[in-house]
Amino acid sequence: MDYAALATTIIGHPLTWAAVTLVAAPLAAWLLLLQLRAIGLRRRPHQAGIAWELVLSFLVFWLVLVLGLGAIAEHAEISGLRWALGSLGSSLLALIAPALILAGAGHYARARQDQARDGDAALREQITTELRWLRLAAGGLAAVALIGGRLIWPLVVVGIAGAVLWWMVSPKARETTKGWWTALQEGRLGDDGGEPPAEA
Repeated sequence: MDYAALATTIIGHPLTWAAVTLVAAPLAAWLLLLQLRAIGLRRRPHQAGIAWELVLSFLVFWLVLVLGLGAIAEHAEISGLRWALGSLGSSLLALIAPALILAGAGHYARARQDQARDGDAALREQITTELRWLRLAAGGLAAVALIGGRLIWPLVVVGIAGAVLWWMVSPKARETTKGWWTALQEGRLGDDGGEPPAEA
C-alpha cells in the first residue's frame, strides 16, 4: 500500500478540510476572546453596553468558518456555493474595521463612566458631554469604514494631525489628555473584576 498517496488523498479530501474548518472556527474565536480579555477589553457585570469582546470573537468564528467552507467549495469546484460564500466572506471582512472602531470607543467609554461614577457633578457632566461626542465620532468613522474603506485612512491622518495640533497649542488639551490616560489606566486596573486600589 502506498501510504504517502493515501495520506495525500486524505489530506486533500473535502471532508478533511471541513473537519479542520469546524475545529479551527471555534478555536480561533476562543483564542481571540481570551486575548481581548487579557488586554482589558471586557464588559464587567456592573457596566452597561455591548460586550464587544464577544461580538469580535463571534465575527471571527463566522469569518473562519465561511472562508474555510469557501476554500472547500473552490476545491470541489462548486461554483454556486463558492460565489455565495465568497460574497458572505467579503461582507464579514468589511465588518472588522467598524467593529474594532466601535469596540475601542466602547472600551474607553466604560473606563470614563467608571471614573464619572466616583466623581463630582461637574466631572460627570464633562464626561457625559465628552462621551456624546465620542459616540458621534466613532459612529461616523465606523460608517465611513463600512461604506468606503478608501476614505478611512485620509480621515484618520487628518484626525491625528488635528489632535496633535490641538494638543500642542492648548494647555487644556494636555490636561484632558492626562485625564484620558488616567481613565484608561484605571480601567485596566479594574479588569480583574475587583475595584481599583484606593489612593492613599
